[in-house]
Amino acid sequence: MWLGMEHLLFRDDILPPITVPYICSEDYDGGDFHSFPERRGWDVSTWQWSTPEDGFNLNGKSVRDMAAFLQTWLFFGLLNSVLQIVLKDDFIRADDKGQLFLTTRLLPSYLNDWEDRITPLGEEEKKYTNDKVLTCLAEASVTNDWLTWLLKYGEYGSDFELLRRTLFAQTLLLEALKGAESQIFHGELFSAKARVDDFLRAQMLEAGWCISTVDYMQENLPLYTQTFAFSLGSVRTSLDHSQCIADRTSGCRLSRVGQDYKPKHVTLDCQCAFIHSPIDEIIKVLRSGMIPLITIKRVDDEPCSLNLAVDGVDLSHPDLPCIGGPYVAITHCWADGLGNMEENALPQCQLERLRTMTQTLQGTTAAKLSAIYEMKASRFNTVPFWFDTLCIPVKKEHQGLRDFSIQKMHDIYAKAAGVLVIDPDIQQLPFEATPLEAMTRILCSGWRARLWTYQEGTLAKHLHLPVHGRTFNFYQEKDVLPLDNSGKNLIEIQLIQDAWLRYTGLVWDIVAQASIKVSPERALISMLKAISHRVTTRQDDETICIATFLGIDPTPLLQAHAEDRMSILLALLPVTPPELLFATGPRLQMKGFRWASKSFLIPYGLDDNMLPSLPKRCIQNSADGEVEQDIPRSFLHPDGLGLAVFLKAIRIRRPRNPISYLFSISIPGDCTYVIEARDTLTGIPWESVSLEKFDESAILLTESDISLFVESVHEIDSGECLARWKFIVTVNKLSDFANIQGFDIAEQNRLEGEYVPFRWWVVD
Repeated sequence: MWLGMEHLLFRDDILPPITVPYICSEDYDGGDFHSFPERRGWDVSTWQWSTPEDGFNLNGKSVRDMAAFLQTWLFFGLLNSVLQIVLKDDFIRADDKGQLFLTTRLLPSYLNDWEDRITPLGEEEKKYTNDKVLTCLAEASVTNDWLTWLLKYGEYGSDFELLRRTLFAQTLLLEALKGAESQIFHGELFSAKARVDDFLRAQMLEAGWCISTVDYMQENLPLYTQTFAFSLGSVRTSLDHSQCIADRTSGCRLSRVGQDYKPKHVTLDCQCAFIHSPIDEIIKVLRSGMIPLITIKRVDDEPCSLNLAVDGVDLSHPDLPCIGGPYVAITHCWADGLGNMEENALPQCQLERLRTMTQTLQGTTAAKLSAIYEMKASRFNTVPFWFDTLCIPVKKEHQGLRDFSIQKMHDIYAKAAGVLVIDPDIQQLPFEATPLEAMTRILCSGWRARLWTYQEGTLAKHLHLPVHGRTFNFYQEKDVLPLDNSGKNLIEIQLIQDAWLRYTGLVWDIVAQASIKVSPERALISMLKAISHRVTTRQDDETICIATFLGIDPTPLLQAHAEDRMSILLALLPVTPPELLFATGPRLQMKGFRWASKSFLIPYGLDDNMLPSLPKRCIQNSADGEVEQDIPRSFLHPDGLGLAVFLKAIRIRRPRNPISYLFSISIPGDCTYVIEARDTLTGIPWESVSLEKFDESAILLTESDISLFVESVHEIDSGECLARWKFIVTVNKLSDFANIQGFDIAEQNRLEGEYVPFRWWVVD
């Protein structure tokens, strides 16, 4: 018998991977939710002032006592206070040995019943009820979040495992109740924040998940999505990820390919022959300026004999339909065995599987266009496709044709009628799989973790996800969640809508896709944030992929040495967003580009936690008085001095002694600010920043607490101030932290500062 968080399971053949013991030593008394701790002799207020170093106050009791109390209060007490009518036994079940566990199998029916009771109420009664619910949810959230944070950053042993498991169950319950509350009272989607949970993290690593996937999930997905993904499992858990754990900052090491790379058969015992592309026809098509397309067909209807036919498509032809060309482009990870370094060929078993997948595309835009344009594939009930392994010549003498193909990469995917995703985790889903399962699998897939697949997925007009015997194509929200939701419970609706939101932001980035032409800086920021969670075997590919995604001709990059490519790319960009100053990682050493990160790939790049909100408007003095104006765009200085940004700042006078990573700045007529250096992963410690060696330093301010510390050099004739990039820092008012232990260090390291209105800073 399996017991656990069954409210997240929507098919009988999926089993809950985690169980949570029932450990309550008493029943919830049915009284006021907020005063329950006091009635039971617990002072929970001390927890909010605890630190990971000091630990939290157990109120003179054991960890098990604390876990039991919290389960009574924040699980059963919350259920009772929010839903009102709760039979405790409905949430407790025994296993075959009589041991008691929590079960949420009936939670969806309880939420539906709650909706039925709330719907007929008048507006005033609804508001009164909703206010009471929200106060309970808020207190439970604060307590649960604080304890989870303390457990994460403190040093707590295995005796706290039960508490971690209890908090995990309570967090899932909170997410379910918040989602239902939002739908019932407001008719809106509640999207839970991404969640770091050490208990689930440990469970996934123990089950064989790659640490890079777990890190990505905890940084980007809510706990209910992570738990659902865990229940679905992954074929990659059968691999040995111990080296990934040892080198946790470099992504999945098993996703990289080396010089000994060989294509894989569908099964380990398969010995079928390789089938080669008609390379002469491929070359002929490429030399004519077109892109080759492959059709897989049987020879004389023999079951084990395949042949490849070639068509060509001119992607620059003015009559190419806006809905796409008559083909699909295939996207895949080479580590899954579909690449080939030595020849344009694949095992017959892989081609047979590809043929089956393309046959499931009947009725799609690609299939309809294939018939209209009389492509060869239309005669074989399949669809022509572009596939790098078969369509880009690998021999050295064809390097020019390889470069041509790379130059066309943006158009190959953007102008295809669809893009077909090849990934084993998705392929192994059964025919009866749901859209939720498919979206969750791709969010956590090996395919999503690669550099080139961001471009290939985001540029797609239609993204096709093949499973056993069928293909999913999610184009609109109604494709994943029909308008008639009567057959689905509130929790399933919440998970589907949230998965759709993440799918269209992390996999098929429709905002970035739409921004490439109208707002390239927005598209660039979206891509750089995404690839900070991605890797590539060939580091040289990074700048080329960024360029082709933005529709920039990569020829100058292909012709340059690898170490020069990032500065060349930055010079090629139509705009240079100031957000690039806040990327983490080692910097370039070339004059004028020493502000720029060498790489935006994992573990560096643009991190949401280090990305500031930049000002859009400012007040400037003029002959007519103060005038509000738009902030001018940043730009690369024409004299190669650095990146010019228009920001306000705090100028710092030279201190007499070295300054700690935590210090304060007092500004006459304003207030005192606390400055804390952030780890920007440059490999250069804060101690090496010698403020006392410079006449001036400055902090370039943004609209949020994330700001940039620079060593100012001097002002040039044009009025711009030259500065050297040094560190990303946080800036907050001292009064906001006066009661927090440790900020006395900031008081001991106080400097005098001066506010500087908006002006041009050229940062190198």
